[in-house]
Amino acid sequence: AVLFTAGCANTTTGIEAFKGKSATQIYSAGEKDLQGKKYKSAVSHFEALDALYPFSKYAENSQLHIIYAYYGTGDLPSGIAAADRYIHL
Repeated sequence: AVLFTAGCANTTTGIEAFKGKSATQIYSAGEKDLQGKKYKSAVSHFEALDALYPFSKYAENSQLHIIYAYYGTGDLPSGIAAADRYIHL
């Protein structure tokens, strides 16, 4: 257990992995992942973009991409929740 915990200490997860990157960099990488059908990675990019740059020029499109990426992963409940958030915004 100690080795597992120590190994995880150096990995960045969630938003931490995207700090220091611009909104354009995150958005472009997310779009590339969508085109490559790497939907889980795309979700990570677009959710990080939403958290770090909620008022950027990419914010609205990233919400739509999140919906599509969740659909691509087969996670329909998350896709529906993302669509509801988009509608309310």
